[in-house]
Amino acid sequence: MSTISEYTLTVHSFDGYPLSCRVFQPEKGNGRTIFCLHGVQSHSGWYLESSRILARAGFRVLFPDRRGSGRNTAARGDLASWKHLILDIEQVLKEFSCPAHVSILAISWSGKLAPLLAAKQYPWLDKMVLVTPGIIPQVCPGVMSKLRTAIGMLTTPSKPALPVPIPGPDYFTGSPYYQSFIDNDADTLRTCTPRFFLQTRALDTLCKKALPVPDVPALMLLAVNDRIIDNNGTIRYFSRVFPHPGSVIKEYPLCEHTLEFDNRSFEFINDIISFLG
Repeated sequence: MSTISEYTLTVHSFDGYPLSCRVFQPEKGNGRTIFCLHGVQSHSGWYLESSRILARAGFRVLFPDRRGSGRNTAARGDLASWKHLILDIEQVLKEFSCPAHVSILAISWSGKLAPLLAAKQYPWLDKMVLVTPGIIPQVCPGVMSKLRTAIGMLTTPSKPALPVPIPGPDYFTGSPYYQSFIDNDADTLRTCTPRFFLQTRALDTLCKKALPVPDVPALMLLAVNDRIIDNNGTIRYFSRVFPHPGSVIKEYPLCEHTLEFDNRSFEFINDIISFLG
């Protein structure tokens, strides 16, 4: 196992937005980078332990907080366009001079970006890892929430006044300790803007229309007790969009949505390391 260093860097994106990016750098790296993307409420600070394990295995880990979330305080909970997230990824990779051997690790909500990134056929992209991806969710905004979004788009499209439609921390984890962590975490996102939810719906539509990407091997990890995503529907989707013969699906029993909190043996991280080779 390699000794690692950790630091945080601010990367200014294409429009000047300052992105907080955690970096986990192995002393003796294997020349490969894992670019991590987090969920709608979470941020890079939820995943410190797994990031360290990956770095000790020789991977450089880049983990930016999504614009408007985590330690990024500007335009809190807002997203003017889903395309900005793609441009943010490209800008961070440019900042760290990543010409090749990059794998994307997309967690939960950010899994919606996975088929779009794979379809771009980036020369630097090696493999995709989807961890409980939110491509086909069970938890969705209700009729009243959609109505509030529509009204908000007409009145205050960039005001973070709408709650994230996840009932509580027990949907993320069965651990009382980590439920308390989520409840008390100042960087966890609680509310979003109307246009954030509008862009989420746009991503959902694009995901449904995604064509197969046969050239990108992908690993998908699911939590058996997940109440946030539809596992069966997600398996069907994954099998259609990522038909590479090297693609793999693994499921973890006794786990809610966030494997970081419920798979404390970190078997899922060892599976990621084995898959990435």
